[in-house]
Amino acid sequence: MRGPVVGVRDGDLEVSHTGRSVRRSKSVLKRPVGLAWSVRACSDRNGEAAGTISDRMNRARLEATLRETFDPSPGALRVVVRQATDLDDDGRYETDTGRALTAEVVVEGLGDAPDESLVDRWNWWLGSLEFAYGDYAEFQVQGYRPDE
Repeated sequence: MRGPVVGVRDGDLEVSHTGRSVRRSKSVLKRPVGLAWSVRACSDRNGEAAGTISDRMNRARLEATLRETFDPSPGALRVVVRQATDLDDDGRYETDTGRALTAEVVVEGLGDAPDESLVDRWNWWLGSLEFAYGDYAEFQVQGYRPDE
């Protein structure tokens, strides 16, 4: 799933999320009922608003940092990076905590978990977020192929 797309069209801020588009003039954006997102100022080389919310999470950096820190199996690494990217795309973490979800934040959260596999650490951290804020269970890993 792709995160919200932010852009400027006809002088108005436009945000599109899963096919729905909302336009607000003068950069005023309100969250539609039933959708959650976080809007950050994104700009291209010309200073125009552009990009996606998921541009904040550097997937390659996350993957390298998790590999170096936890030495996971390829399957565990792939599934946790995917879930972290999905969580970042959703914007829920930043809304709840006031912090952008970055590779460093993920490693910090996983570092607090009991010393187990990467997937177990991820699920433990998401469980603590579920307990604190609710609505994080959908980002937990239900199953994966560890040796792929």
